[in-house]
Parts: sequence; C-alpha cells; structure tokens
Amino acid sequence: MNAFEFDVFLSYNKADQAAVERLASQLEKSGLKVWLDRWNLVPGDPWQDEIEEALDRSRTVAVFVGPSGIGGWHNEEMRSALETRVVDRNRRVIPVLLPGAVEPDKGGLPRFLRRLHWVDFHHGLEEETTFNLLVAGITGKRQVKSDLRTTISNNQHTRERKSDFAPRAYRDFDLRLARVGKGKLEVEVLSPHTGEGLCTVPIPAYKTDSIESEQDIPLSQIGEAIGQALLPGEVRLRFEASLRSAIEAGEGLRLRLRIRDQELSAIPWEAARIGEEYLALRPATPIVRYVPAPEPPAVSR
Repeated sequence: MNAFEFDVFLSYNKADQAAVERLASQLEKSGLKVWLDRWNLVPGDPWQDEIEEALDRSRTVAVFVGPSGIGGWHNEEMRSALETRVVDRNRRVIPVLLPGAVEPDKGGLPRFLRRLHWVDFHHGLEEETTFNLLVAGITGKRQVKSDLRTTISNNQHTRERKSDFAPRAYRDFDLRLARVGKGKLEVEVLSPHTGEGLCTVPIPAYKTDSIESEQDIPLSQIGEAIGQALLPGEVRLRFEASLRSAIEAGEGLRLRLRIRDQELSAIPWEAARIGEEYLALRPATPIVRYVPAPEPPAVSR
C-alpha cells in the first residue's frame, strides 16, 4: 500500500509557472497524483506549513529549472527534498530542465542537483519521449518500452527508409567507453543536453576466429550483444529521447564513441543492433569512434 498521498511535488520558479502548469496537467492525465501550489494551497492558510506538509506527503519531488534559474522559496524546497533523500533512499528528486534553461555544465543546475539524472525539455514541452522519461522518473519504473525502429519510422513517416534520404544535419551523442574491473564495461553519456547516464555492463562477447569454429555465432547475435552493451538502461533512454528530438527536426543523431582502452577498440561497435536495426547502416544514426593513439615504439640509443 502506498503511504504517500501524492506521487510528485512540483517545485518551480514563479517565472516558469505556465510551463510547469502545462506539464502538471499532462502528468495528471497520465494518472499521477500531482501537488502544485496553485491547485492545492488554500487561501488564508499558512502556506509555508502547507508546503512542508506536502513535501512530506509526496514520494517524488520534481525540481523545475527554467531561464530564470532557482528562486527563493524554490531553493528551500529543493534543499528540503535533497535532505529527505539522504535519509530515505526511496524518496526521489528529479531535476527538470525547461526550454531556455542554462545547460547543466554551464551552471544551469546547483551542484547537488547535477549529481542526479535530469530530464531535459530544452527542445520543447511537446517531446513525448522526454515526457515519458519524466513519468518513469516519478514512478521509478520504465513505463514505455521504446522500439528504436518505431521511433525512427514514426517520426519521419517512413522517409528515412528511402534510399535517397539524408538528414540535413547531425546532432552528436557522445559516449565514453572504459574498462572497469575484470570483464566489465562502463558506458557514460557525455552529451550535456541529454542529462547524465552511466551504466556498467559485461563486455560483449564476439569472435575473431569463427572460421575455425564449428559453432559460428551469427552476426545478428553478435550485433544484439554489442547493442545491449553500447546502449544499456538509462543510456538507451537518453539516446532514444535525443534521436526522437533530432528526427522531429529533420536531423540525424551521430553516435560518437570515446574509447579509452585499446582492447575495447577491437570490438566491432559498428555492428551494434537494436531490435532488427543495425544502427550504423541507417542514415539517421551513424557511428564514429575516437580511440587512443598507440604509444610510439621505444627508440634504442
């Protein structure tokens, strides 16, 4: 049984009231119980006490940051939510960037909020994938299973499947790939507009000697293993949101791999497959890689 009266408390700067109220209506239509001061405060009651009680009765606090940054009481709500999260890890705090907000890496979020995964509406409040990401953060569940092929075809009305299709420009989605421990791969999102994403997964298995083997691994199976390792969990959510936004603008999304390990650079990342799709074969999702330069040979004297 849920002990909380509200699924989410919305904390915001008054300058961003219109945008937040629009998202609040969408959240309620999604079946969530939302606490918004304009809807819940009773005239004549001590509003500070009401807000403190509402924070206690809400499982999640969404902290909205727009072009005006963090406001006065807005800041107090954020700090209270973060303090509660320290003692109760089941309580969630979600930074939400509104259109026009300063980028997080340029000071758009307070230092403590930057440590959390954020939701970024900088391309507009109508982004369905970004909204689904917000709902998933509030509930703690990934409610919508995205299919990458559907994301591409639905947004481009199948034009991407035509042989003569070429995006007018490309946005970049940067990933850092690093080995951490025996057989483990760390995948980190580096693109500032997408929000943080960091996952640790097993290094994908692939064969270089399949010609000599009686049990060759099909290319499709290798591609699926590489795709799951390259875009796991939170990283894939960020990628899909960025891809959808790019396609809606008639652009592609270039996946740029920053590989810090020579052995990892030997993996055929360009064979990454999601569902039935090989990413590198689609004009909308090329893959490029940056690998460390080999050390020069020692010069004997």
